Amino acid sequence: MTSRRVAKKGFLTEYSVEDVYLLRPDRNRGRPGIIRARDPQSNDVVVKLWPRVKGVDDRDLEDIWRSEIRQLQRLAAVPGADDLFVHMVANGKDTEGFYLVLDPG
Repeated sequence: MTSRRVAKKGFLTEYSVEDVYLLRPDRNRGRPGIIRARDPQSNDVVVKLWPRVKGVDDRDLEDIWRSEIRQLQRLAAVPGADDLFVHMVANGKDTEGFYLVLDPG
């Protein structure tokens, strides 16, 4: 399946992001979207994102995003976790959404 790359602004500016979701976000359930991308060094990465909606209070999504960051950081500290868990290589937020960049390695 081929898909075109889309230019992103904000946090994803440095990434080449595909325009096809692997998993579509569902705001009502707090479920993030997942898309493929390439980092600035052309490595394959997966971006987990919670899109923001203008004019809507998104503190709940920010809490979910922050919780996920903490969980990934805790898991990374477990001995042997390198073999079992996906590594978070970056995280950030902007006016468009909340992001985790993961190395599917």
